Amino acid sequence: MSVQVKGSGTIGGLDEGLVVSGIITSSTQLNVGSDIKLGSAGVVTATTFSGSGASLTNLPAGNLTGTVADARISTLTASKLTGALPAISGANLTGITGTTINNEGSDRIITSTSTANTIHAESNLSFSVNQLTIAHADPKIALVDTTNNTDAYIFSDDNGSIRFQADQNSEASDTRIRFQTDGSEKVSIDSELKIFNGNLFFGTSGKGVNFHTSNSGTANLLDDYEEGSHSPNFANLNNQSHVTTNFYTYVKVGRIVQISCKFTVSSSISDASGFGFTIPFAQKASRQMVMTGLANRTGTQKQPFCAFSEHAQSYFYLKTLEGYSSQDYNYFSGNIIWVSGSYESDS
Repeated sequence: MSVQVKGSGTIGGLDEGLVVSGIITSSTQLNVGSDIKLGSAGVVTATTFSGSGASLTNLPAGNLTGTVADARISTLTASKLTGALPAISGANLTGITGTTINNEGSDRIITSTSTANTIHAESNLSFSVNQLTIAHADPKIALVDTTNNTDAYIFSDDNGSIRFQADQNSEASDTRIRFQTDGSEKVSIDSELKIFNGNLFFGTSGKGVNFHTSNSGTANLLDDYEEGSHSPNFANLNNQSHVTTNFYTYVKVGRIVQISCKFTVSSSISDASGFGFTIPFAQKASRQMVMTGLANRTGTQKQPFCAFSEHAQSYFYLKTLEGYSSQDYNYFSGNIIWVSGSYESDS
């Protein structure tokens, strides 16, 4: 049997069902049963659906409800989880033991105790921002080497001093306090102070090594050491180029200055002034100093002489050993003069 319906209408009275072939078109919808509707825009509405859903795609997650069986979840990665996790109540959790913190306080460091589930906040040991603080009447840090049971301490005393103490129990034979920078040892202290690389430097003038056991006064203070060369001026010489300084070196230890010099006098010199030359450091007041002198001169003017200075002078003058007579520049024309000796400086 075939049925043709034009316009709108209802087909009824079919007990065996209706078999339709071809394409059915409707301007609105087809009602199949009481709760199934086939819409003209591709929408199927029904109370329930049954059968395989293997070919279903683009199902909105917001429209899916119900429970997914555990067997259906094989792998759940963190990237698939979005949004906030729901709050979880621990009211019904069992088997959890509480921990007690004794002596709580701001910035205190926590240490363990011998009591189970109990820890302690140390009132004398704290850390804040970038500072670790040990506050105690006898603050110290103990370092114990378990290889040979040697122990060392860093601690502060009541005078505000910081003290380093190595091998308190004398367990090792080569105990030292060692200071190292840039990968190498620079200073070592045992029974002696040793500097391996660099110099002992005093940044303030007038300071030095005091050899007195109580470091009192300046009588035992060695506060200056210097070595160098000196370019002298010549006293009253009418032409400074007529005397050449071959060398003039000095070493100053404390106030004592040791000099060694050599002068060559031109044969063109014509100056009857007494031969005198400057010294590196002014001589101490109330002192009269003598240094040895030697020349390779010959002839009538070859008396033995020395270099002599009155107190608080900056010049030494050549004088004869007998008669204390001045030795003129002319007496050394074309000759070489050597002078060496020491004197006490003013500072």
